[in-house]
Amino acid sequence: PQGPTANLTALQSIVDSLRQRLVSADSINLVQQRLAAASATVLSMSLGYHALVLKTDGTLWGSGFDGDGELADGANGLANKIIPEWIASSVIAISAGAYHSMALKADGSLWGAGDNANGQLSDGTNISKARFVHMADSVKTMAGGDSHTMILKTDGTLWVTGNNAESQLGDGTTTSRSAFEQIGSSIKAIAAGGYHSLILKTDGTLWVTGFNVFGQLGDGTNLTRSVPQQLATSVKAIAAGQYSSYFLKSDGTLWATGYNGNGELGDGTSVSKSAPVQIMVGSTIKAISAGVSHLLVLKTDGTLWAVGKNNDGQLGDGTTTGKNAAVQILAGSSIKTFVAGGMNSFVLKTDGTLWGTGYNGYGALGDGTVVSKSTFVQLDY
Repeated sequence: PQGPTANLTALQSIVDSLRQRLVSADSINLVQQRLAAASATVLSMSLGYHALVLKTDGTLWGSGFDGDGELADGANGLANKIIPEWIASSVIAISAGAYHSMALKADGSLWGAGDNANGQLSDGTNISKARFVHMADSVKTMAGGDSHTMILKTDGTLWVTGNNAESQLGDGTTTSRSAFEQIGSSIKAIAAGGYHSLILKTDGTLWVTGFNVFGQLGDGTNLTRSVPQQLATSVKAIAAGQYSSYFLKSDGTLWATGYNGNGELGDGTSVSKSAPVQIMVGSTIKAISAGVSHLLVLKTDGTLWAVGKNNDGQLGDGTTTGKNAAVQILAGSSIKTFVAGGMNSFVLKTDGTLWGTGYNGYGALGDGTVVSKSTFVQLDY
């Protein structure tokens, strides 16, 4: 008969076999995810100090800073990601705040992960999350600021949560919230700056609220506002930088206000403005996207232009020299969409390839390095 040692050896052999099968199953799942992703092209992307990329098959991928769990992988700051990793499936839209992430599913449910110190995940707590938690239902679109969140519901109502120290929630107080509260209706689009908010109504009027020390509310003062104030009419698109605001009018003209120390307003100066100034005069603009301190502009002729801070190469012009007037960075009609992130920029081309430039210290470009880039490089998402 076999003794205790032989029995233990046999048991260990069984355990090792089972462990190997589990490892193999995990590896197969990862390979299957990679193969599925390889057959899908990029649909959209969103950037904070991390990158979120949504593919046409509904899979969500992420890379970069994960110090607050914003990549929703359960790691919660154990390691930043320099190679894109799968996060979720069945996603139709995404948005990245500075340190939190949001994913909208096909059923209209909104899910969030990452920094929640100010209640920006709207789960009734101030505890950050390294896995997605349910935030809301019947959501159409969303926007994340430095530490506050705005959502537009399918019925056109606007709801807000998170940091409200500068009245960026627009509810007439400076009380932060850890659950969504409604502040408006008949809303078409929203944009969250660092500590201010832009609200575009269905009638084309633009309303602003929150921090205004640099004139980002464009009302001719530097006074913070606790409820939305009307700024402009005939507006069709909006974007918010950390301390700046931009809006595109229905006639194709582009206007900017707020902080301009890095030339991000694009008016040829580095002087901040407390009232909107027209920029890129003579150009017809199709779309805009604002990062922390830089702006990307797509003209109707298909050319992409950039302006503002460039110390990390986020303008993609081959230099690290800031610009106070827009420079062309990409030509042709191959651009499908684009996004300006914290300190980097992504461009999605019509052939489905994704290109990125700028700060990469946390690996947000997802190219397997932590080396920043000053020209666009193709990314393997």
